[in-house]
Amino acid sequence: MKQGPDPETAASAGARLGPYLLEERVGAGGMGEVFRATDTRLQRTVAVKMLRGHGPADPTARQRFRQEASAASALNHPNICTVHDVGEADGQPYLVMEYLEGETLGERLARGPMPLGELVDVALQVADALDAAHAHGIVHRDIKPANVFVTRRGQAKVMDFGLATLAGIESGADDATASAPVRLTELGTAVGTVAYMSPEQARGDPIDARSDLFSYGVMLYEMTTGVRPFAGSTSAVTFDALLNREPVPPRALRPDVPADLDRLICRALVKSREERLQSASELLGALKRLKEAAEPAAHQDGAGARRPRSIVPRAAVAALVLAVVAGLGYWTIARPVTKPIRSLAILPFDSRPGGVPDESFGGLAAALTDDLAGTESLRVVPHALTAAYLGTPKTSQEIGRELGADAVLRGTVSRAGGAVRVDAALVDTASGRSLWSRTYQQGQTSLFEIERDLARRVADTVGPRPPAPDERPRAEGKPSNPEAYELYLRGRYRAGRWNEKDLDDAIDLLERSTALDQGFGPSQALLGYVYGVKAFNYRPDEAQWIEKGYAAVEKALALDPESPDAHLARGTLLWRHSQGFPHLEALAEYRRSIAARPNFDEAWHQRGIVLFHVGHLDAGLRAVQQAIALNPGNTLARFRLAPIANYQLRYEDAIASLRRVPHDIYPSQWTYHMAIALISLGRLDEASREIESALTQNVADQGGIVHSVRALLRAQQGDRKGAEADVATAIRIGRGFGHFHHTAYSLGQVYSVLGDFDRAQQWIETAADEGFPCYTLFETDPFLDRLRGSARFRTFLSALRKEWEHIPGEAD
Repeated sequence: MKQGPDPETAASAGARLGPYLLEERVGAGGMGEVFRATDTRLQRTVAVKMLRGHGPADPTARQRFRQEASAASALNHPNICTVHDVGEADGQPYLVMEYLEGETLGERLARGPMPLGELVDVALQVADALDAAHAHGIVHRDIKPANVFVTRRGQAKVMDFGLATLAGIESGADDATASAPVRLTELGTAVGTVAYMSPEQARGDPIDARSDLFSYGVMLYEMTTGVRPFAGSTSAVTFDALLNREPVPPRALRPDVPADLDRLICRALVKSREERLQSASELLGALKRLKEAAEPAAHQDGAGARRPRSIVPRAAVAALVLAVVAGLGYWTIARPVTKPIRSLAILPFDSRPGGVPDESFGGLAAALTDDLAGTESLRVVPHALTAAYLGTPKTSQEIGRELGADAVLRGTVSRAGGAVRVDAALVDTASGRSLWSRTYQQGQTSLFEIERDLARRVADTVGPRPPAPDERPRAEGKPSNPEAYELYLRGRYRAGRWNEKDLDDAIDLLERSTALDQGFGPSQALLGYVYGVKAFNYRPDEAQWIEKGYAAVEKALALDPESPDAHLARGTLLWRHSQGFPHLEALAEYRRSIAARPNFDEAWHQRGIVLFHVGHLDAGLRAVQQAIALNPGNTLARFRLAPIANYQLRYEDAIASLRRVPHDIYPSQWTYHMAIALISLGRLDEASREIESALTQNVADQGGIVHSVRALLRAQQGDRKGAEADVATAIRIGRGFGHFHHTAYSLGQVYSVLGDFDRAQQWIETAADEGFPCYTLFETDPFLDRLRGSARFRTFLSALRKEWEHIPGEAD
């Protein structure tokens, strides 16, 4: 019995649609399938696109199909796929386009990121196409690699305008006479491809041409790095990343990316469309300047010309080596390294399928990262970024590409009875081949010996670093007790989670570790740090934690006076309310920590915090930026960009910085700085909404900081009674809070605005005495303009300036 036609297939090769003879099915998209065909009238090859999977009663699909034809045919541009004809045959709608040979940009990116020259060429062409579409009032709404075709000659063509919004605005038309946009979806409905949507598109808000620029930015990020900026295992996770998370800057994943290109991509990916790139013509101009800047170097030739050096390994061919290392493991297979390894990702050691995650090995990857991070000429991806790949089904090659790493070290752990087996391999990202692999049996070999052996093997593969003439040998801090080291690794795993239960578990594990082996310095240093974190965040009134913290740090320093972890811990124990915020002493500790480990991002971050609190705003900014450059996953360091911008009176920049970090990274401080920026810009209603939302979510308002900024808002609105009520609440709930100095400073601003200069002076002095002597802000803050007319305040500023000059703004 003859079966009916496949409902998903509108036609087949050999069929005719009007004058078009279908020859071969060459592709399919969300709405239709595409055939290579011959136009029998003109004897030319064309592409015929037809609806599939939609019956005659599906008006929305047909309308979108007609819209694609209408939008594309309205545009005559070399980088937009040309539509020749549109029609219907036997109830089957079709449109006829130029036939292209090559591949989609999506197919090209499946092979990895693009060389910079090719990238800029394609990016320019797509930007030019968008500029033309937007000039005609057409918003594409589905810009993504699958909708850009690259011909064999390198010409880019934007396709698939099926979701486009037609604004009906002709060039030069008066806005008042422009027709309303054609809408094929209701407001509040997200349309497009999730991974490439703009935030406003994901929320279902009305959109304009700037939405295309965001989607273009996502695509350009992928062209540059080989990975998407907002990725997730499900649509829900992707939506969350798109709306609430900031991507890692492209240069962190690919160091050869020009700074101007990095900035351009980041500008396109700003979540607020008012602060995003505003037009495709602006985008086009920036790309042209990038291309012009690159061309002189690319075309330099002739006598005296400098050409790029070819990077060729000294040993072009290496023999296959099989070796057994006694006591450490089984066979190691070494393969030739095809290119130098300049960047490395160390993934969390995972349990075998069905196994239970082991916290000891969770800490092992972090310890290895620290060990290798000091290797010259090697960029080690921060553990904060690699930790997200625990349990991932992705291959090492895929992960290496996503993280911009030349090689990936990956391991698995399996237990059988009391025996533990560890398998580790170093994988070359470019080829996907294992450069070497190792198998260890814990019991025959301790965790510490496994970690050190892996570190040595990676260092040997990268290339050993000759010691500097004046380099002194450092104590390794080798544990004498294998169980103590395993407890240390488990404690390290817990210490990375800043809820009180995990901190308490970390303290228990580290106390047991130090009891078993008092001579293992890293465990002592980490214990001191965790004591300090607990005291600062949860138990500021319990002096025992600070006392214990100092005792542990002193033991660590007695074992290794230059321990970077111990100096970081001592700095954080010093710089707090209960210790009087000794700025110089804390800075000295962070300086010693950085001297011992120059790539220690958290030491740079903490140094930056102290510097901007004392008014060295530029130096503080540079320190925080260094922390972010070393570890793009340090989200708290990213948050610090906002307060610095506020203190430099760059309020729009502060808002943009806050929009790039999640609110829950530091809720009260996030709200405080957002409100300060909005109030300073006169956007009082917006500030009020932020404040009320924060107080609804957290009625306790630890430290009183949100009440203090609401007092400032009310003072600006002329509500003296409401402002003073908030002042009273802020004082009542804020005393003793680690950062009460910010609350005190806001109260000084309030009373300056209200004209009560005695109380304003009192609270500004309190802020300075309790950790916030930010002289440069006090000199310029518009909310203190009236107070600066006071002779008493000018005398105070003069004395504060001398203290400010006494504190060095740079490392010495």
